[in-house]
Amino acid sequence: VERAWAIDNFHVSINDPCSAGSTPVASITAPDPLTCLCDPILVFGSAFDNEVEIANYTLEHRPFSGGSWTTFHTGSTPVLSSVLGVFEPGTLPQEDYLIRLTVTNVCGISNTDIVAVWIDQHRLRRKLAGQGFLEQDMAEFVAFRRSLQTFFL
Repeated sequence: VERAWAIDNFHVSINDPCSAGSTPVASITAPDPLTCLCDPILVFGSAFDNEVEIANYTLEHRPFSGGSWTTFHTGSTPVLSSVLGVFEPGTLPQEDYLIRLTVTNVCGISNTDIVAVWIDQHRLRRKLAGQGFLEQDMAEFVAFRRSLQTFFL
């Protein structure tokens, strides 16, 4: 909203970009929903605002079953369809997790996107030991996907 005053031939105009209430874009495009993770993975997506600057964006994870969010990456530069950060499952217990992107603009308005993934520590340990993917892995992953599909429907 622009406000203007004229005093003795002196014109003052103030434009407040926050008055429009612009909402930032928060979008995770990879990993795909329900992806099985056993290695560090690049998180792709977008974190920007079309009308004002972003103040920051944050990538966090937590178990699907609940608990506190843990920050694993922050940034303050807009990102458009590129790498937002790296998620490293490392020593996290095997279970399903949520990855959340929160983007906040300079006006204090935030937007989020969330993707569900599955961390397979058994597969990670076998990979580190030089063993391959087992049928048990597939059965566990299929059961996990079914439980999440039921939750999101």
